[in-house]
Amino acid sequence: MSTDAKKIWKNIPDIAIPPAPPLFQSIAKLFIFNMLFLIGFPYFCYLIITKWSVMYDILHKAIQKSIIHTKDYQSDELITEVWNLPVAQQYRDAVEYQRREGYCCPTTQRCILKSIPSIKTEDLPIMKGGPASIDKYCSIVDKIGNGQLSSTVIYGDDKYQSFIETLKKVNDPKYRIAINFLRSSLFGMKSPLWLPSNLLLSIFGGHFSPIIGYLEKEDLVAVFDVNHNYGLFLVKSERLYDSISTFDLSSGKSRGIVITTIH
Repeated sequence: MSTDAKKIWKNIPDIAIPPAPPLFQSIAKLFIFNMLFLIGFPYFCYLIITKWSVMYDILHKAIQKSIIHTKDYQSDELITEVWNLPVAQQYRDAVEYQRREGYCCPTTQRCILKSIPSIKTEDLPIMKGGPASIDKYCSIVDKIGNGQLSSTVIYGDDKYQSFIETLKKVNDPKYRIAINFLRSSLFGMKSPLWLPSNLLLSIFGGHFSPIIGYLEKEDLVAVFDVNHNYGLFLVKSERLYDSISTFDLSSGKSRGIVITTIH
């Protein structure tokens, strides 16, 4: 790794990494997840029967080989190139990690808004957990923008070409792009698979993160994952599209990519 690459790479986690939760909290969370699955098992069977094509699509994508094994996943040379892009430079002091699981939506909003100089720090959303839809994400960002921002969604069930056209706006300072994706379709299902909580997260585990750059020549998207266990990674556009073209069972829509326009 070159000196420049090291310097730029170190600028990424030059932000607070949240402390690990207490052991008892982790055990309690695991217990609750598994109990919820057991209680909701009849509903899970109902989904398998009534939404077989949707469930099959999710599971089919979740068993793909993890992108961690691709050569460009966290290439130092390409990450150096990403951080030299005009919009990525605005994120240097703006990115942060979620404090705990379930805080990805407000954390992504904070990253997006902090990268826009006109947004005041006191207006940033507070950190709180709970399920969040892509529509709610947009309404919060636009409300904080107070007329400066407007957000639109390209859903995963739109054509792939619409997704590509959106990616071409990533490096334009007039826009900020966020994505709501199914993690398992990029990184595979969490092991061990016999643990109900892992299966539950693989199917329902939607996640928000900002896209900070797009290397069009290499067709690689730079996602700053707000989960510090992943950080900044590069992924081919078609594979990323697969992760948003999955059905979100909680909202009844597909996942998607959000374009926030700065007026």
